[in-house]
Amino acid sequence: MSALVRQRGLALDASRHALAGWPWPYRAHTLGAFRLLRNGAPLTFGGKVQKRPLEMLKVVIARGGRDVPEEHVTEAMWPRIDGDSAHRSFTTTLHRLRKLLGEDRAVVLSEGKLTLDGRHIWTDCWAFEQLTSRADQLLRGPRERVEPDKLAALSARLIELYAGPFLGNDPEVAWILPMRDRLRTRFVRSVGEISRYWQNAGEPGRAIELLERAIEVDELAESLYRHLMLCHVHAQSYAEAIETYNRCRKTLAAALKVEPSPETRAVYEKILHPSRRMD
Repeated sequence: MSALVRQRGLALDASRHALAGWPWPYRAHTLGAFRLLRNGAPLTFGGKVQKRPLEMLKVVIARGGRDVPEEHVTEAMWPRIDGDSAHRSFTTTLHRLRKLLGEDRAVVLSEGKLTLDGRHIWTDCWAFEQLTSRADQLLRGPRERVEPDKLAALSARLIELYAGPFLGNDPEVAWILPMRDRLRTRFVRSVGEISRYWQNAGEPGRAIELLERAIEVDELAESLYRHLMLCHVHAQSYAEAIETYNRCRKTLAAALKVEPSPETRAVYEKILHPSRRMD
């Protein structure tokens, strides 16, 4: 496909149609560890890593990648610098980012707003949000109209794309957290809805497998443990449900020094007391 696309000068806007096999010149992976690819290979740097230009790219992606006001970028990157100095830093860093990419058209500045041009750059955030929308649409109709093979393919792609929390290896600075929470919420919701479909379709094994794989990529998404506990309860596998709760409790304690939420604890209490068990 790559040769044909380049030969004919074809273009596709990744912000609207993130087709899996399309050969965009640049790919920015932000789910899990950050990676920036050019023509399928990691972008290399002559000398030390360009931290500030890459941080600007991350900030723009964190703000949705389109029509991001300059002040949102400067507030994230230079919160203690006054207006004129922040603007100069913004202009210099944007120049360095374009130079690093080798393609000025990939990052557009128009009327004081930055936009990633989806004809030149793809982001996994765009692809992930489009994929979850397709999964939602597929599950919205009657269950008998769902195509299991298509849903299974969407599930596999969902796990492949969501390789972990948004910029999961970066420090937890304020501008990262809203997008991280938003994408995690979408991930948990989609995985939960797909697992419920498999459960209701009489294939609990597929539901459990999906949830286990989802927990592997985001072990701090507590809701996933709760979904998995309920799947085990539905299958009357109470020991596995209890083991899932204990795994959740240990993981949250080790990483965040917190206990499971009241919602997760309530499910656990119903498992411990047979008279309260859900159907």
